[in-house]
Amino acid sequence: MSKPRHHPDPAAQEALQTLHRQMTRFVAAGTERDLNARHLAVMLHLYLHPSDPLAHTVRGLSSDLGIPRPAICRAADHLSAHGLAGRNPDPEDGRSVLIALTKKGAALLDALAGA
Repeated sequence: MSKPRHHPDPAAQEALQTLHRQMTRFVAAGTERDLNARHLAVMLHLYLHPSDPLAHTVRGLSSDLGIPRPAICRAADHLSAHGLAGRNPDPEDGRSVLIALTKKGAALLDALAGA
């Protein structure tokens, strides 16, 4: 086994080690194996910014995450199909939908965080 790489910033190194431990635990538990990095990025954004519904449109998520809108739509479709996020009509704009985590999606991230 090779020597682990270390980041020069101790806080960044600790954050990466924590992420590694949590993701290893998450994967070992066999939880939601069909999630990729893009799905997790969308879920984490929804989880960490629950009080900002404007950012939860496809357009807002695309802008905030730097991911093209079609890719956000595919991620939202995947998350919805797995019961991790839901789509609701935007009461301010009938052409848009708001994407939000479901209780199952929030619980999954709570478990990932070790809560």
